[in-house]
This record gives sequence, structure tokens and C-alpha cells, in this order.
Amino acid sequence: MIATTAAENSAAVEPARSVAPDGRLPIVIGVTGHRHLRAADLPKHREHVRELFVELRRRYPSTPLRVVTALAEGADRLVAEVALEEGHELLVPLPLEPADYERDFPDRVAEFHSLLRRVPPEQVFVLPRDADADLERLTPRDQREKRYRAVGMFLAQESHLLLALWDGQQTESSAGTGAVVRMKLDGPSGLPEAGLRPLDAEDGGPVYHIHALRAGEPAGHSVRKPLWLFPQEGDEALFHTLCSRIERFNSEPLRRSIASSLPQAAQALLPDIASHSASAQSLATAFAAADLLARHYQRITRVVLRLTLLFAALLALIFEVYAEVLPWRALPTRWP
Repeated sequence: MIATTAAENSAAVEPARSVAPDGRLPIVIGVTGHRHLRAADLPKHREHVRELFVELRRRYPSTPLRVVTALAEGADRLVAEVALEEGHELLVPLPLEPADYERDFPDRVAEFHSLLRRVPPEQVFVLPRDADADLERLTPRDQREKRYRAVGMFLAQESHLLLALWDGQQTESSAGTGAVVRMKLDGPSGLPEAGLRPLDAEDGGPVYHIHALRAGEPAGHSVRKPLWLFPQEGDEALFHTLCSRIERFNSEPLRRSIASSLPQAAQALLPDIASHSASAQSLATAFAAADLLARHYQRITRVVLRLTLLFAALLALIFEVYAEVLPWRALPTRWP
């Protein structure tokens, strides 16, 4: 998909390979942040990102993390590197074709290619362009910003939480970090161009804000501790309830017993599954796992219902025998 130079090829690691889906659902983390961060703060930012991943894995040990990032220069790549070091999956939506995208970071193209080689090719894609009659009237700069805004909307809509390496300052840009944070907190219902679908949530979601200053900020300005941002009161409990339910599904004790049946069940749901995309295979496998677990509990429910009805019938029979067949019963002796 992307051509590399001979020097890059000589230093390239073995290309990433897709992992066979196991039917588990991930917690999806969108990433946004500044492109030019203060160099002195980078180790601290890495530590804060790693702490978030460690905390989520500690709290939800059976649930994988999926990090969604456009691999822009700066914050995106910092988070991607930490995620790969921790063994988490990356999904890379690009705003533009790679050759065009690279024009925005001509001095860091090798870094971009190095990260791409560590991501399975099917997990890297260019966001499709919306049919827009007014697009041709826009200047090239405005068209470019529109594509970056589309990626921001994708990150906000398709993630459970947004990880933002941000200085906290809002700007006039409709595609900058501050705009993406607003998209996540306000929800897609406030964005007419987001194309809200019937099953999309109208409310916003949480943002994990890592205070990150831009390059060039005075050394006297210190970095604050990360904090959670929520759209409204009670959303923190709602977020952890959602993650707990995902964890419960992923940690179902019966998963070991259905593991051998999972490929056949997925094949039944999606014939010729091997010829489909990795995302389709993952979705089919997750549906298959849910279906197998549902069938198991359905069988248990039927057995319990039958036993309950049998017990009720037995009680009715005992009562009839007691009341009609054995009418003469010895009464308790009364002491004088």
C-alpha cells in the first residue's frame, strides 16, 4: 500500500500479522493530541499513557484494548508506540491517501512508515470521502481541514473513550485537538454533518485529558496531572458499567468450553469467512460467541423451567394424596 525506501526496508522489522479473532469485545480508545510537544515532557507523557493502559487492564483483565489513531506526528505516534509496546491492537484511519498525508510531516516520514509496518495492513485504511457538492468550491486548505475533521468525528464516534494529549486551550480550528475533545464530550447529536445513525448514541463520552504543552512553551509552565472529563454528572459510573459488561462477556467461564466450536459457529454465520475482511471476521466471531453462550443458557433455562414444573406437579400430587387418599390422620396428642 505504501512504498518504502531501501534504507527503510533494510531496517524494517517483520510485518505485523493479524491475530485470529477469539470473539472478545475490546474497549476502544480514540487518540488526539498536538503534533509538536515539548521534548522535555515526552517521558512523562509516555508514563501517563502507560498508566491509563495499565489501569484499564487491571480493572478489566479479560478485555483487550484497541487504540484508534491517525498516526499524525507528535501525540498520535507517542500513544501508538506505547500501545504497541504494551501489546495492544492499533486501528489506523487515515484522513488522506498516504502519499498526500506525508506532505504534512516531510521530515518524519520514516517514523510514519516504521509504525505502519507494525500494524496489519487490513487495519489501516483511508476514510471514505462523503459526497459533497460544495467540496469543489473549497480551497485546498479547507478541503484538507475537512478531511482531518472527518477523522476527528470518526475518533469521537467510534471510541468508548478519547485520550487527549492537549494543553486545554480551545482554538478556532474545526479539526484541532480542542474540536475533537468537544465532539467527544458533546456527542454526535450536536454535529449535523456527523451523519447520526439510528443506533448511534446521542450523548457524549469520557475524555482522559493528559495535560500536554506545545513545543515552544516556556520551561516555567509545568505539566499538570491527567484528569477525566465527563459530559455530565453520573457519566463516570455509566462508562465503568459499560466496560464492566464488556468484561463480563469476555470473561465468561464457558468460553473455554465453546472455544473449539467457535470457528464452526462463525463460519455458519458468515459463509466463506476466510475470504472476508479482518473486521468482518472479528464481528462474526463475536456474534458466534454470543450465540453459543446464549444457546447454553437457553438450555439451562429450559432445564430449570422443566424441573420447576415437575416440582410443582409433585407438590400438587402430594397435596391430593394427603387430602383425599389419606383422610384419616393421627392428630397430635394433647398433654393434660
